[in-house]
Amino acid sequence: MINRQVRWVIGFSVTLLISMAGQAHAQPVQQQPMITTLKAGADKYTAVSIDRKDGPAVHYTISKTESRKPLVLYIQGSGCAPAFFEIQPGVYASTVFSLTTQGHSGDHAIMIVNKPYAAARPPASGGLAIDCSAEFNQYFTLETWVDHIAVALEHARHLPWVDPDRILVIGISEGAPVAAALAAKDPSVTSLALIGANGTTQLYDFIVEAYRAKSDTAALKQLDEVSKQVNAIQADPYSATKFAWGHPYRRWTSFMAFSAAEALQNTKARIYLVSGMADQNVPILSTEVLYSVLRAKGRSVVFRRIPGAGHGLIPDEADFGANMPRLEGEYQRIFDWFNGRRSESASAHSSSKSKPWMSR
Repeated sequence: MINRQVRWVIGFSVTLLISMAGQAHAQPVQQQPMITTLKAGADKYTAVSIDRKDGPAVHYTISKTESRKPLVLYIQGSGCAPAFFEIQPGVYASTVFSLTTQGHSGDHAIMIVNKPYAAARPPASGGLAIDCSAEFNQYFTLETWVDHIAVALEHARHLPWVDPDRILVIGISEGAPVAAALAAKDPSVTSLALIGANGTTQLYDFIVEAYRAKSDTAALKQLDEVSKQVNAIQADPYSATKFAWGHPYRRWTSFMAFSAAEALQNTKARIYLVSGMADQNVPILSTEVLYSVLRAKGRSVVFRRIPGAGHGLIPDEADFGANMPRLEGEYQRIFDWFNGRRSESASAHSSSKSKPWMSR
């Protein structure tokens, strides 16, 4: 059986610290100030809570800039970890790498939406859902999560310090198909950066991984196991208590039915892809499907392929602390691309010019 249950996703790297002045209250829209500890209060954040009649309240956090700036939305990886968690009274850490460092610069309004029914602290199982609450597993699907984020994005677009005409969405791991689905739904998304992205359905990723087996016999055995598991999921597609590969059946039912390659064909958003060529979670061949489909349609796509890197954009066994500058540099490339600054190595494995025979 494919061993995805022991792998951490990039979305659970603890980054820089922030201090939150209390929690947002469950009012129709409640804003609460947040201050980073890194520049003696020079950076300001706002925590927003939006009540909904048809679902759980939407909670998101956004950095507050001195003037109107482009909006950047991070969408985290799998599991139910909170976007921020308290490490000591009044002091919080982000669970999403690069979130606070980019917000700290003040060049963009940086936001992230907390998952409904998220845990108070990152669970021991990391990006899996086996330690998540029953409420989380019952509620969480691709559709409900995209709808939840869309509410937050619509609200953030109208904040006085946000430039609504320039919106970048960064989807990390599981957040990549979510970001693609959001861009397909919301034309206000002008740029899309997908990190470790599925190209077609997540079922394809399991199939590709089976072919990595040492022999055809081993590959056939894995393919048979995948097929049996998919049959079990489809026999009880909305179960929130039966699990496969660390997540409930209902989660797989929604995510396996989605293809980013199909969803993004008719969007106008600029697209940036980045993947580790040694990614063991999402085979880079899956991302190549997304790239090839969009390029064949004449779309402008930047694809940065990183030799030797895993799902976290650095080698799997590498020391995270020692590689933080390298990893931060990958995120900076995304921002340089978004801001129109050419990155030489970002375009080394990309193509943005349409061939004459390609349709637009």
